[in-house]
Amino acid sequence: SGRDDPHRAAAQMEAHMESRREAARREIRSLGIAESRVDAFFEAMPRRYFISHTARQIARHARVVLSFAPDQLFSTSVRVMAGWLSTLILFSRDRHALYANVAGCLTAVGINILASQVYTMREGMALEIYRLSTPPGSTAERRPVWEKLDHTLKDVLSGRRELGAMVHQQRQPIGRRLTPSRKPPSVGISNEVSDFYTVVDLSANDRMGLLYDLTRTLAAHGLEIFLSKATTVLDQVADTFYVKGPDGKKLTDPQAIEALRRDLLKLSGEDYGDG
Repeated sequence: SGRDDPHRAAAQMEAHMESRREAARREIRSLGIAESRVDAFFEAMPRRYFISHTARQIARHARVVLSFAPDQLFSTSVRVMAGWLSTLILFSRDRHALYANVAGCLTAVGINILASQVYTMREGMALEIYRLSTPPGSTAERRPVWEKLDHTLKDVLSGRRELGAMVHQQRQPIGRRLTPSRKPPSVGISNEVSDFYTVVDLSANDRMGLLYDLTRTLAAHGLEIFLSKATTVLDQVADTFYVKGPDGKKLTDPQAIEALRRDLLKLSGEDYGDG
């Protein structure tokens, strides 16, 4: 019957996730990682994670997560893929505005963010995955850029350097557009999509530093980002953020919601943020 269809779909999704988890487990086991550590990694990740990534991607993420040592600020891995794409995987203790700080560091060293996925894990940890435009040049020419990113992340996440001025230097001159705006920005804020989170959906014309500005604005409103997916197609950005307020609950105050919408729309409609 039609009433059974949702149950059938849920069962199929669960079977799909379980199949992917088992395939990922085999991939991770081939790296020589103990089964108990694999179990701990899987238990810490939200269900949505296993829908969004292949078994091989999960194994790559697990290698970064399980290489993290207690005395580290973060662990990372950079993989230059075919063509002009690269992937950055970063694992760190979660903290307020972590997403904004990492996105800002990428902008500060001149690396363009094409997509990102962020997961808040149990025990106060965070996994962030970025699809990037590969810096130009040969492998040897790109190495200083990746090293600069590593140094910048260490300086910013340790509190030794302030990020805003570094990001500002990478912005295009204020008031000049590289391409005319083709679509007006839109911001949707819903408490109906999820039982646990306020969901912020945004579409806008892409520009350097936009993700940093958006995540910094969410942080400035006291919001914590628990899940996020950001994608860029041509010059259009579509971002979704699953957030909670400082009290650990949904954002329900109408005035706070409207203030957030207004600030996000302002950033999305401008050529550049305030730096």
